[in-house]
Amino acid sequence: MNRSALAATAFALSSALVLLPLAQAEGRTPPAGRGAVLPPIKIKIVSESGVVGDLSEAQACAMPGWKVIGGGARVEADVAGGLLTASYPEGNCWRAQSKAHEVSDKQYVVAYAVLLFDPKNEWDVAVEQATGQTAAHPMAQVRVRDGYAMTCGGARVNWTGAGNLLTASFPATDTVWEARAKDHRVSDPATITAYAIGIRARNGQTPKTFVQTSTSAVKPHPARGEGLPDEWTLSGGGARTNWHGAGNLLWASFPVDDRSWRGAGKDHIDPSPASVSVFVIGIKP
Repeated sequence: MNRSALAATAFALSSALVLLPLAQAEGRTPPAGRGAVLPPIKIKIVSESGVVGDLSEAQACAMPGWKVIGGGARVEADVAGGLLTASYPEGNCWRAQSKAHEVSDKQYVVAYAVLLFDPKNEWDVAVEQATGQTAAHPMAQVRVRDGYAMTCGGARVNWTGAGNLLTASFPATDTVWEARAKDHRVSDPATITAYAIGIRARNGQTPKTFVQTSTSAVKPHPARGEGLPDEWTLSGGGARTNWHGAGNLLWASFPVDDRSWRGAGKDHIDPSPASVSVFVIGIKP
């Protein structure tokens, strides 16, 4: 090999060697190498209950070595019923909020967190959020980060007066999360914030995702459960009340176990039967 060919080969090798450190220095994930595989997918569900009262709040958090990739909430109520105002990721926790509305109730909220085992920090979890405009019936959508698989999402109503209540928090597509709410009987315009959780292995690989959905019958207090096929593991889920008239409101959207999700709604004071659609999200390598 002549001197020119040797110099060209040395330059090519030195250029290739600096590509990976440069990508890392710029915060970019280098392309997955040939034969790269996903880290193991191991899921655990934890829950925490809030205090009893007209307003309730609960937070379920990950223990060391685990990361929150989804979550949900349900209300335990006494008479008239409490209603959800928030169910969303915050840090490495899942936060849920509920309230009695117009009628005092000894209600409380239960927060659920879906956790991914990651003791070696092989997974990157990215949370995106967007807030809609102030409205009596606010709505917001947010898209998961490019190159990430959406595992779940959440919603938080930013109410200040009598109360604005969740009616939907669900996957509008496999990459977009949608949140909806409404004031009820008493005017209280508010904004709503939608959250989308995406995951990707640090080697650049993403898991497969699958959304299963079904809709209940029309009832004053509609409820529906939905499960996953055998090969899928639950990462999250959502629910949407398909209301008309006075309104039907969410009081449950939560994981029953590592394979199924349940959603429930209710009319409140004024009769307003509706159906509820339930969504369960699964992941696999």
